[in-house]
Amino acid sequence: MAILTMTILSILATIYMLRMQSVKLHHMVESHNNVLVSVLQKNGGVEEVQSKYLVPGDVIVLSEKKFFLPCDAMLISGGESVPITKVSLPNVDNEIPWKTYTGENCRAHILYCGTEVVKTKPPTDGLVKAVVLKTGFNTAKGDLVRSIMYPKPVIFKLHREVSKVLVGLIGLSIFGVIYSVVLNAYSGATVRELVIMVLVMATVAIPVSLPPSLTICTLYSQARLKKQGIFCISPQRIILCGQLNVVCFDK
Repeated sequence: MAILTMTILSILATIYMLRMQSVKLHHMVESHNNVLVSVLQKNGGVEEVQSKYLVPGDVIVLSEKKFFLPCDAMLISGGESVPITKVSLPNVDNEIPWKTYTGENCRAHILYCGTEVVKTKPPTDGLVKAVVLKTGFNTAKGDLVRSIMYPKPVIFKLHREVSKVLVGLIGLSIFGVIYSVVLNAYSGATVRELVIMVLVMATVAIPVSLPPSLTICTLYSQARLKKQGIFCISPQRIILCGQLNVVCFDK
């Protein structure tokens, strides 16, 4: 009964922690989709719209105040000098020049989703303009969030070896249960005693309390990471991270 209770509690705790981490991640991403963006109209006017209504091809006006970009966009006028240099596309004889710039040669012209624009340098007309390239999960940040929410399955060598050991233990347990039942049945044991003997043999051969114990340890590690502002919605990775000595972060 204690093992069953521990298993149920560990499952419920895992579901609760994963749910809370997913909700917090959703709120962090959603904050960039609820901002007002200035969109340049065909008649030359500027209209304020919600960033979630942006579509590729829209021309947005970047203000001089600090803000977070809600999409991947390519500069067509203006730019910034610090902390990262961004310049507009060169003048070319093409109505849609941003479609001809792809790959590594366009990084200096692209502002990525989630980028904090701290300073802009407007051209002579006073407007810093950019063309929306990608929105939502199609952006560079969206691709990162998608990889966090739906990570690729990780199969550890230890898990494969443990599975083989468990198969052997199950076979040994079945043999021991059959032997014990037959031996005790000939000795005149009652049904209740036989059931207890079967449960004892099964729990001795197969460590049923091991998975809940490992889950509790993982949840404790996840709670400690949460206090440091590190979110994890794939607890299996925590076991892998325990083998790391050095972690390097970009920027």
